[in-house]
Amino acid sequence: MYPGQYPQPNTRRVQFECPMISGYSTARFYAPLLDGTYDPTDKLLGCSATISNQMNTTVSIGLVPLDYGTTPVLSGSGTRLALYADGGTSLGTMLFLSGGGEVKVNFKTTKPVLEVFAEGGGPAQIRIQLESLIQWDIKGFDRLDPKYPPQLFQPKWSSFPWPTG
Repeated sequence: MYPGQYPQPNTRRVQFECPMISGYSTARFYAPLLDGTYDPTDKLLGCSATISNQMNTTVSIGLVPLDYGTTPVLSGSGTRLALYADGGTSLGTMLFLSGGGEVKVNFKTTKPVLEVFAEGGGPAQIRIQLESLIQWDIKGFDRLDPKYPPQLFQPKWSSFPWPTG
């Protein structure tokens, strides 16, 4: 082993902060390795996520696996990932994260796209740290995407008159 070289397997991390608005998805991750014809071993499919609520409002969160980012996922539709604690205890498919709370969950997915969906509560600001043996990248949303909350991109009109001259 050379100086500075990490022993394998090397965990890869991605961190992201996003608002959570009930009924919408505002975080999307993409794993290129899972999008191809390559069949990864079961060992590579495990992920862990540390999710922190940065505000005082409680929010419920679901992790949604997708084949592609354009698959419509709205409240009450789609499949949610089964979440587990470090000891292997099942946490169900939805997290209730209180204000200022933090939770670490484990899950497995074979789908290349992972969305974080606000099932209810909020609005809140969350921080996500995703760890896996495969690389997950942060993907954006188009403003016309029906899963993205319009209040995040629509202008806020004020009652002040526009200047006339």
